[in-house]
Amino acid sequence: MKQLYKDCLMPALLIAGSLFLWLETNSIPPPNFEPLGAAFFPRFILSVIIFFSALLIVRNLWKAVRGIPMPQQAEKVEPTTATGYLRMGITLALLLAYVLLVSYTDIPFLILTLCYMLVFGWYLSSWRFRALPIIVLLAVATTGIVYALFGVFLGVFFP
Repeated sequence: MKQLYKDCLMPALLIAGSLFLWLETNSIPPPNFEPLGAAFFPRFILSVIIFFSALLIVRNLWKAVRGIPMPQQAEKVEPTTATGYLRMGITLALLLAYVLLVSYTDIPFLILTLCYMLVFGWYLSSWRFRALPIIVLLAVATTGIVYALFGVFLGVFFP
């Protein structure tokens, strides 16, 4: 029962926080140029969070009712290695380089985003050439979706 409480607590807190933020979106003033309103995108994201959190609670309750054992926490936690710290440092350096390039250069946002996603995806795959086709596909698709959603649909100006 204690494990069920732990597994349902965080999704319940996410739902409560999302509902609070949903109510706060009522105070966003409506813009003159946006037909859906300024609160559309935050409400969409909050709806997705609420849906998946509720789904997680239902799944955990279903497992408890059916008597399926919950996975236990590992007793022993492996210490962080120097390789882990190096990978974290490289990740932060890539992110910092991306933010600085977006802020202080004239390179278009979409090109920088595409390049960042390609380099970071390839880095996450441990520089495997086999993974490049799927990384390119995901980077191009994600960049295209971001442009279509924000640039075209929501009318947000890109740097």
